[in-house]
Amino acid sequence: MSTYGWQAMNWASGWFYYGQNTENNVSTGNLSMPEAGTVTDIVFNCDQVQIGGSGPMVANGCLWDGSGALLAAGSQVTLSSAGQHSGPYSWHDSACSYALAAGATFRMGWWRDPHLGAGSNIFGYASGGSTLLGTTVGSSGPGAFGQDGSAALQIGIYIVYTPTPPPPTPTPPIPFSQAQSMLRTVSLQETGSMPR
Repeated sequence: MSTYGWQAMNWASGWFYYGQNTENNVSTGNLSMPEAGTVTDIVFNCDQVQIGGSGPMVANGCLWDGSGALLAAGSQVTLSSAGQHSGPYSWHDSACSYALAAGATFRMGWWRDPHLGAGSNIFGYASGGSTLLGTTVGSSGPGAFGQDGSAALQIGIYIVYTPTPPPPTPTPPIPFSQAQSMLRTVSLQETGSMPR
């Protein structure tokens, strides 16, 4: 197993939160897959803040392509509750299975169900990098990334993937003259004219 992303980022430089039915998509900017592999988990760092609501808030880890079209949605997870400024937040593991080619352009992030009146979502961030925030108010599940804006910050998220083994190195062809010589040797052995 290999990982790609920002595993150590948890309450690094600050915090960010967004409210009910607003900005329920969050992702990195466009990334390039370092090597071919199958993504098995999307692990993201966030919690819910109990502001004006109660009950569980759920989210899915997601992969989008460079244009914001959904590639894969991981399993649904229930976010933990936290005070508005209290880090560190929780790491949530959203299982999935999606193959990405080496160099493929993609985004990784999460989608929060906007239909649950369970407060707001909060996550730590560090400066630098690119984060995209979007809203899909009417969606009952993860979908295309409705990009509303971007922020110059880096979120805590990474993928776990199984690298695709490289194809075997092809055996070079045997030159015709060598093949003839090998066949002649076998023929002489078969007729007994040459010791085996």
